[in-house]
Amino acid sequence: MINFPSGQLIKTLQELEQNSFSGMAEVTVDIVKSQRKCSKILILRQGKLVFAHSQWVTPQELAKKIGSQLNINLIGAAIKTAEVKVKNPNSFQEMCAFLSRMGIIKSEQIEAFILQDIILCLEQLFPYGGSLKTNTEFEFDLTYKTQENGWFFADLSPKLIKRQQQWKQLTTVGIESAEAVPKINPENIEKISNTATKQHCKKWINGRRTIAEIAEVTHQDPLKLAKNYNTWTCRSNSSRPIKISKKL
Repeated sequence: MINFPSGQLIKTLQELEQNSFSGMAEVTVDIVKSQRKCSKILILRQGKLVFAHSQWVTPQELAKKIGSQLNINLIGAAIKTAEVKVKNPNSFQEMCAFLSRMGIIKSEQIEAFILQDIILCLEQLFPYGGSLKTNTEFEFDLTYKTQENGWFFADLSPKLIKRQQQWKQLTTVGIESAEAVPKINPENIEKISNTATKQHCKKWINGRRTIAEIAEVTHQDPLKLAKNYNTWTCRSNSSRPIKISKKL
């Protein structure tokens, strides 16, 4: 178990990188402001990040998540076919390669999904202190077209910096981070003409959930969700205004 103070997870991951660590790193941080813990799993191969998520998933679950995000209607049937056809249904590489050959999901789309998941996980962990537990028994056999062995932190840093800049632009409307808690007056909800947006507000914005929590359960990018919230006036747990979009 490795304990690290606020803002020092980067240093801890860089040490794993330098040691060419392969396996799983279970990271849990304490978010004092919202009084909650945030846990993520990071999979490394020879020091490079190859996967990150809130919890471990099977190849079938991963394919389903990617298919859901891409609105692929046939993903369920395709996964069932793949389970029968591939030699090892527990292999991420075989599952994704089969779906790619079928033309269901392109390899580039799989890579883009996993890269985005890594970025989102790191972004939600980096500002805080917590603990990291390593496990060398886990293997993740999926390789990528443009980054065969995964990503070093230096590969990810520009994307994280760009997102930090975008988050800072939202502080002027009361969204300090993904830990902001959006609130909206019920009367304002009834004024929203878009049905999907109205349903989203009624279901998820209850004055207690953070943007990060809403993004997690609705499978959305917290930054994009925050930008959407910035187009319809409401308020967060700060006194400054937040807005919510007419389209979610």
